[in-house]
Amino acid sequence: MVLPQLDSFKLIPSQKTVQAQGWRDTLVSIGNELHRSSSLPTKAQKETIRSIALALETVQPTPTKAPALSPFNQGRWALLYTDAPGISSGRIGPFGLIKGRVFQEVDLTTRGYVNILEVSKPGQAPWLEAKLTAEFQVVDDTDWEVTFKDVVGMLRGKQVVKQVFSGVSRVWTHTYLDREGGVRIMRARRPEKRPEDAFLFVLVRRKEREREEGEGR
Repeated sequence: MVLPQLDSFKLIPSQKTVQAQGWRDTLVSIGNELHRSSSLPTKAQKETIRSIALALETVQPTPTKAPALSPFNQGRWALLYTDAPGISSGRIGPFGLIKGRVFQEVDLTTRGYVNILEVSKPGQAPWLEAKLTAEFQVVDDTDWEVTFKDVVGMLRGKQVVKQVFSGVSRVWTHTYLDREGGVRIMRARRPEKRPEDAFLFVLVRRKEREREEGEGR
């Protein structure tokens, strides 16, 4: 696959839209493949995801205006890629040796979300889970101010550890949101950090029919 360069979208608007849709659909395809196999992205897939995400962030106008305010943020998203360390990247335990899949469940009614790390064998329920609960306030068209509440560790369905946070916050900047394709790209940073120091997060949403079929297996 030829990966996009940042100048790939220096085209007339109609060409830009068509090309962006193709890259977006590649992200969705990778997400569906990883779900079916219950696996984590390979090094090559990570390179593809990151390159496409960086290119999509340059698309103007964005598919969704005021993405931080969009009702499409509601629901469950699967993390495809992040360059953030620790649990956010799907790694837990000493030296990050235990690997799992990460999901984000957003509830716009309560202005909160839960980041969920699931470690499981293919076709089986997770034997290890970690859930980070947070609440957010909408700052402007693109930003959420996030406050962490607690993180809970579950071993075979039973809580084994819980940590409550105080005064831990982040800024989430929505850089790309495509309702039709189900792709969401964000940048997360500590409030005192510069925007260019933010970590990249790429998430996808599977269609409800595909989700139901996958859960019924």
